[in-house]
Order: sequence, then structure tokens, then C-alpha cells
Amino acid sequence: MTPDILYKYLILRKIFRMKTKPQEFSAFTAIGVLIAISPFVKITFGPAEIDNEQTIALIGIFVAIVTFLITQSRSAQQSKRQHTIETMLALRNTEEFRRDLKLRARHFAPGEAIDPEKLEFYSEQSSSPHENKRAQHDSAMATYSLLNHWETVAILVREDALDEAILKASMRSICTNFLYDCRKVIVKMNRKDPRMYEGLVWLFNRWKEDSRDLNQS
Repeated sequence: MTPDILYKYLILRKIFRMKTKPQEFSAFTAIGVLIAISPFVKITFGPAEIDNEQTIALIGIFVAIVTFLITQSRSAQQSKRQHTIETMLALRNTEEFRRDLKLRARHFAPGEAIDPEKLEFYSEQSSSPHENKRAQHDSAMATYSLLNHWETVAILVREDALDEAILKASMRSICTNFLYDCRKVIVKMNRKDPRMYEGLVWLFNRWKEDSRDLNQS
């Protein structure tokens, strides 16, 4: 393998390992294709004309590939937006999500920091014969359920499976306010195991638009 071919190979490998948005990937791929076929394309500028019919055919193939990639990336982006909107609407309309919001608020009022010890204690009240303690249990479990829900959303956003701009525009406040209320719970669990609620820490720091911090008391 000649130094020139090796250099082009390394560039191509770097392009295909990059984590980019669909439209960016198409542009990089187009460049990669051009680099790949460049050893076989010979064009003379000035008074001379294009070298031969093979060159014209290769350029035609290149243009077709670029057009296809751009069309595919636009289609994928539109599909992701539609999937995000459907997911968001389904979430807001699910009985489970609305129920968890109500149950959580009964013993862990929105706007107040949730004590992790209290949350854990309440979660162990399921076998209690007292109705109030069972209600505390339900409230604690609803809080855990909401945390798991937002952790899933964070993972999907981080993996670029959902359109972050759409989600952030419509759900930023409800998400960051809830995570800030749960900051002590999140930090405690994350310190025990950095993998626990890792997505929540990432999403909160990414979406917050103020000076709030999960480590605040």
C-alpha cells in the first residue's frame, strides 16, 4: 500500500468512526467516497478535456451516491422527529405517567428537596396495615418510577434516538424541576455506583438554564 493510499485509508476510517448527525455523516461520507475514487479519476483542467468516459462514469456514480445519502439522511431525520413527537404525546397521555405525578406529589411536594432516607423508608411500607403508610409507599414508588422514566429519556437522547430539540422545547421545565427536587437521591445513588442515574446527571446538566446544581443542599 503506497503512502498516498494509506493516508486516504486513514482518513476514511476516521470519517466512518465519527459520531455525527445524519446530515453531517452524509457530507463526510460524500467526501470519503470522493477520496476513495480519486486514485482512479484523472481530470485535466485548462484547454484539455476530461480524460475519458470512465472518469465521467465515476463522477456520475459519485453524484448519485451523494444524492442518495442526502435523501436518506433527510428521511431519517424526519422519521426521528415524528417518532419523538409520538413518544412525547404518548407519554403525556399515559395513565401511568399521570398517576405517578399525582402519587409522588402526595408525600413529596413539587419544589421541595426529597430526602433519600425518607424516600427509602417510605418505599418499605408496602406491608403496613395502616392506610397512610401504604400511601407513603405508593408515593415513594411513583417517585422511583418517574426517575426511571427520565433515565430512559436521557439514554435515548444521549444515543440520538430522539430529537433533543423537540423534547427540550416542550419538556425541559418539568424534567429539570423534578430532577432538581430529587437531587439528593440522584447524587447519593450516583456516588454509590457512577452508573446509577448517570443519564439523569447528564440530562440535567445539559438542559438546565440556571445556576442550579444537583450537589446543592
